[in-house]
Amino acid sequence: MDHHIPAGIGTDGAAHGGLSLWNEMKIFRSVMSLRHGVQKHIPNIMPSKRIFDMTITNGAQILNEQGSLGKIKAGYKADLIGININQPHLYP
Repeated sequence: MDHHIPAGIGTDGAAHGGLSLWNEMKIFRSVMSLRHGVQKHIPNIMPSKRIFDMTITNGAQILNEQGSLGKIKAGYKADLIGININQPHLYP
Protein backbone atom coordinates (compact mmCIF):
# COMPACT_ATOMS: atom_id res chain seq x y z
CA MET A 1 0.00 0.00 0.00
CA ASP A 2 2.90 2.36 0.70
CA HIS A 3 3.93 1.84 -2.95
CA HIS A 4 0.39 2.56 -4.22
CA ILE A 5 -0.24 -1.02 -5.30
CA PRO A 6 -3.92 -1.85 -4.73
CA ALA A 7 -4.48 -4.65 -2.25
CA GLY A 8 -7.85 -6.36 -2.17
CA ILE A 9 -9.73 -8.91 -0.13
CA GLY A 10 -11.86 -11.59 -1.74
CA THR A 11 -12.91 -15.18 -1.36
CA ASP A 12 -13.24 -18.21 -3.57
CA GLY A 13 -15.00 -20.44 -1.05
CA ALA A 14 -11.83 -22.25 0.04
CA ALA A 15 -10.82 -19.43 2.37
CA HIS A 16 -11.12 -19.54 6.15
CA GLY A 17 -14.36 -17.58 6.19
CA GLY A 18 -16.10 -19.59 3.46
CA LEU A 19 -17.85 -17.21 1.08
CA SER A 20 -18.29 -14.48 3.68
CA LEU A 21 -16.31 -11.32 2.97
CA TRP A 22 -17.28 -10.16 6.48
CA ASN A 23 -15.47 -13.16 7.96
CA GLU A 24 -12.47 -12.62 5.69
CA MET A 25 -12.22 -8.98 6.76
CA LYS A 26 -12.41 -10.00 10.43
CA ILE A 27 -9.74 -12.68 10.01
CA PHE A 28 -7.50 -10.30 8.05
CA ARG A 29 -7.76 -7.62 10.73
CA SER A 30 -6.97 -10.14 13.48
CA VAL A 31 -3.90 -11.43 11.65
CA MET A 32 -2.63 -7.92 10.85
CA SER A 33 -3.12 -6.83 14.46
CA LEU A 34 -1.27 -9.85 15.81
CA ARG A 35 1.55 -9.84 13.28
CA HIS A 36 2.19 -6.12 12.93
CA GLY A 37 0.13 -4.09 15.42
CA VAL A 38 1.27 -5.86 18.59
CA GLN A 39 4.93 -5.80 17.60
CA LYS A 40 4.85 -2.08 16.77
CA HIS A 41 2.48 -1.20 19.65
CA ILE A 42 -0.09 0.17 17.21
CA PRO A 43 -3.53 -1.06 18.33
CA ASN A 44 -5.31 0.11 15.17
CA ILE A 45 -2.73 -0.98 12.57
CA MET A 46 -5.47 -1.80 10.06
CA PRO A 47 -8.48 0.52 10.52
CA SER A 48 -11.92 -0.77 9.54
CA LYS A 49 -12.33 1.86 6.82
CA ARG A 50 -9.10 0.76 5.14
CA ILE A 51 -10.18 -2.88 5.24
CA PHE A 52 -13.60 -2.01 3.84
CA ASP A 53 -12.00 0.06 1.06
CA MET A 54 -9.65 -2.84 0.25
CA THR A 55 -12.64 -5.12 -0.13
CA ILE A 56 -14.95 -2.80 -2.07
CA THR A 57 -13.06 -0.06 -3.92
CA ASN A 58 -9.76 -1.87 -4.41
CA GLY A 59 -11.61 -5.07 -5.28
CA ALA A 60 -13.26 -3.26 -8.19
CA GLN A 61 -9.93 -1.81 -9.29
CA ILE A 62 -8.17 -5.18 -9.15
CA LEU A 63 -10.96 -6.73 -11.25
CA ASN A 64 -10.70 -3.80 -13.70
CA GLU A 65 -14.31 -2.86 -12.92
CA GLN A 66 -13.81 0.63 -11.47
CA GLY A 67 -16.76 2.10 -13.38
CA SER A 68 -19.22 -0.67 -12.58
CA LEU A 69 -18.36 -2.03 -9.11
CA GLY A 70 -17.39 -0.64 -5.74
CA LYS A 71 -20.17 1.89 -5.14
CA ILE A 72 -23.87 1.88 -4.47
CA LYS A 73 -24.79 4.08 -7.38
CA ALA A 74 -27.12 4.02 -10.36
CA GLY A 75 -25.62 1.92 -13.15
CA TYR A 76 -23.25 0.01 -10.86
CA LYS A 77 -23.51 -3.71 -10.23
CA ALA A 78 -24.47 -4.32 -6.62
CA ASP A 79 -25.51 -6.91 -4.11
CA LEU A 80 -27.01 -5.45 -0.97
CA ILE A 81 -27.49 -7.03 2.41
CA GLY A 82 -29.23 -5.87 5.55
CA ILE A 83 -27.50 -6.08 8.89
CA ASN A 84 -29.37 -5.89 12.18
CA ILE A 85 -26.86 -4.00 14.29
CA ASN A 86 -28.95 -4.48 17.43
CA GLN A 87 -27.24 -7.76 18.22
CA PRO A 88 -24.91 -8.28 21.21
CA HIS A 89 -22.00 -9.64 19.12
CA LEU A 90 -21.94 -6.43 17.03
CA TYR A 91 -21.63 -4.03 19.97
CA PRO A 92 -18.23 -2.36 20.29
